[in-house]
Amino acid sequence: TRAEVGGVVPRSYADDMSVAARTRSKVRLVQKVEAAHKCAVDFARTAGGELASDKCFTFGDEVLRGKLEGIETHLDSFRLVGGSVTSEVERADLTALEQKRIAHYKETARKIRKVPVGFYGRVRMLKTTASQAHWGQGSHKLPAAPIEIRKLRTEVLKAIWD
Repeated sequence: TRAEVGGVVPRSYADDMSVAARTRSKVRLVQKVEAAHKCAVDFARTAGGELASDKCFTFGDEVLRGKLEGIETHLDSFRLVGGSVTSEVERADLTALEQKRIAHYKETARKIRKVPVGFYGRVRMLKTTASQAHWGQGSHKLPAAPIEIRKLRTEVLKAIWD
């Protein structure tokens, strides 16, 4: 049989699948995700399998936490087929994942300062590792406060000139 859940976008890769739903109503969001989850469970059972509940999670709005039977984990960020996904509303600060990545790149810049190579060598190393800070995944925005941008710039410049 064929089942459709309106307003839900399914995606799959190998044996992994995900669904995304977007709506202004939190009640409707839960309904859409529950309907999509039921469809996935029914599909897996029909195919003679079952969902691996320990590998399943909800993501995004907190209203989804604990709403799907057998799925306890709710995440704010995760890695999907080599790309990172974060859930956000319009904001002016960094998510925890973005803060972690910026901090990691600052630490990389501090280490590069100690490498006994010249100016161009350091620049090349900083460019090579820059994806630690900007995610290396195409377009995105960096809603960091100006002070955070200045701190990052300071670490990069120290690594080049020190």
